[in-house]
Amino acid sequence: MTMTTQDQILNFLKITGPLLPSKVAKQIHESILIASAHLADLVTQGKIKISSLKVGGSPLYYLPGQEAQLYQFVVGNLNPKDLQVLNHLKSKLVLKEANLDTLSKLALRSLKDFAVPLHVTVENHRELFWKWHLLSDEETNQVIGSLLMIAELKKVEDAKPAEIPTPASQPASTSTELPAAVKKESSGVKSEIKELPSTKSKTDAKNSVSPVPEPKAERKVKETRKKTVSKLEVKHSEKPVSEKYISKETEKSEELDESEKEYLAKLLFEQNKKAAEQKSKESEKQTQLKSNKVPFSKKFKEKLPGQNRTADPFLLVVERFFGKLKINVEEKELIRKDAEIDFIVRISSIVGETTYFCKARKKRKCDEKELSAAYMQAQIKKLPLLFLYTNELSPKAHEMLESDVFKNALIKKIE
Repeated sequence: MTMTTQDQILNFLKITGPLLPSKVAKQIHESILIASAHLADLVTQGKIKISSLKVGGSPLYYLPGQEAQLYQFVVGNLNPKDLQVLNHLKSKLVLKEANLDTLSKLALRSLKDFAVPLHVTVENHRELFWKWHLLSDEETNQVIGSLLMIAELKKVEDAKPAEIPTPASQPASTSTELPAAVKKESSGVKSEIKELPSTKSKTDAKNSVSPVPEPKAERKVKETRKKTVSKLEVKHSEKPVSEKYISKETEKSEELDESEKEYLAKLLFEQNKKAAEQKSKESEKQTQLKSNKVPFSKKFKEKLPGQNRTADPFLLVVERFFGKLKINVEEKELIRKDAEIDFIVRISSIVGETTYFCKARKKRKCDEKELSAAYMQAQIKKLPLLFLYTNELSPKAHEMLESDVFKNALIKKIE
């Protein structure tokens, strides 16, 4: 079984990784134009991807899963500022936009292959983060969580008073904590910790010592650690970054009263019911639309019942032209009224009949792009091309015809 051109391209990409169209053209022994057309068709099919990064003005084509290999092309193809921002993102894995300068923000928006935007909602406040494209959702969740935790703790530390006074009810001699002057190890210098002698007896100490209340600043730090992660909500274009925070929210719901639980349950039930009804209505509409659809061939026949006043004017011109040359029409499809029609035709020759894909265009001047698109359609259908035009071809189209780019193609003016 012979391998198709597109299969050859896919196998070549598996071996080499991201490639330029010029290398693909050499591999399949075709022009760059034909190679680019094949690559574009594979992109539309979802079999390969195309990069935003340009190498010599041309994008790279690669298979899904080869994203990590794009980084080897950045040196020499990105300006120094963008490259610096890219390396910074690669080392930090996640960057918070609020902490970046304007040039870095613009650079991240242009690095679409490597920087993925994430919108994070914390305490009803939405913030934008950028993550490294190869970072998994679980790792992203951990990094963002730690960044938010550090930011919150910093706020608390800034608001913390310089000194917390010792309660008056607690004598200095019976303090359970060591004096501030005594430290275990500081900046590499070792010091011994000695217990201070108590001035009162054990019985007096029991009666006089009262429990030290926890300072407000420390309580606030602990509460912040609990709240920061539980209120984290990350919205991603493909799927949620985190799933582990759901358990935090369910823990909160368990603390609600029975009446509140019932009310929430009713709300959820109503919302699910409305969503289900809406889905069923949409599915009914879709089935109705599908049932009401009429095949194109039927519509075409209804529009052309044999009366010239209802027929497409350009179609009549082309059919008269086919009649003169004794060309048989097997299939026809009106692409644009009085402008563009596709045919499958049979042309008689000395050897026998040959089947062609025919593109008929009514235009003041047909250019090389239209010729290339028609040629690719014929290649996909595995048929030679018959291109019909009404007025004239552009100079570039004439140049391409003279260079034999379009093999097995007939280009003819409708007269």
